[in-house]
Amino acid sequence: MLPIPVPAAFRIIAHRGASAYAPENTLPAFDLARAMGVTEVELDAQLTTDGQIALCHDGTLARYGHGPRAVETLAWPDLADLDMGAWFSPHLFGGTRMMTLPQLFDTYGAAFVYHVEIKG
Repeated sequence: MLPIPVPAAFRIIAHRGASAYAPENTLPAFDLARAMGVTEVELDAQLTTDGQIALCHDGTLARYGHGPRAVETLAWPDLADLDMGAWFSPHLFGGTRMMTLPQLFDTYGAAFVYHVEIKG
């Protein structure tokens, strides 16, 4: 829950999930956003070469520790096992995986209103 009272009609949108507290666009970030009482999430989506919709903000994987490869030039199997949490906190989030948009929808369903920013 939020530490302050807010009007019922107030829209609370988590940018890339609770990205100040967990690696952006990942399951831990969205789990934490939900636990905080967030009702809407903004997220970043990119199309892979095999037609999957991967959740990733940056055009390349460099910031996440995986070199200058562009997300849009890779297939989902190349991305699915990458550690997307160690760059944020190896101890707390090491081993966190990238998600696809369908995985996000399967996990949270109607728990959030989704604002999808299409990258690339």
